[in-house]
Amino acid sequence: MKKLLLILLFIPLLSNAQYKGDKANHFIAGAFVGGVGYTVAKICKTDNKTAKKIGTIAALFVGGIKELSDKNNGARFDTSDLLFTGLGGFAVSFSLESLAKSNKKTIF
Repeated sequence: MKKLLLILLFIPLLSNAQYKGDKANHFIAGAFVGGVGYTVAKICKTDNKTAKKIGTIAALFVGGIKELSDKNNGARFDTSDLLFTGLGGFAVSFSLESLAKSNKKTIF
């Protein structure tokens, strides 16, 4: 489980070597939004699995809106940007869920 977590957290570093520029930024933005989504879900007293889903969906939603905005402004809709945003949300939500399980206490 810890190995998977480390792999997920190092994806932005690997992506910089393979992609131009902003994939790491999308991952970080997704991680931020996913963390906020997870935190809000936990404050509302949802279980860890539901909070993880909410964090991931929040990141995908915000990433999708950003890509639609890009498309409306003349750029193309980039599905790989959306994927990296969602992956960032999943990685942080998964990490927070794992921390909550390992501590056997709720984070909040």
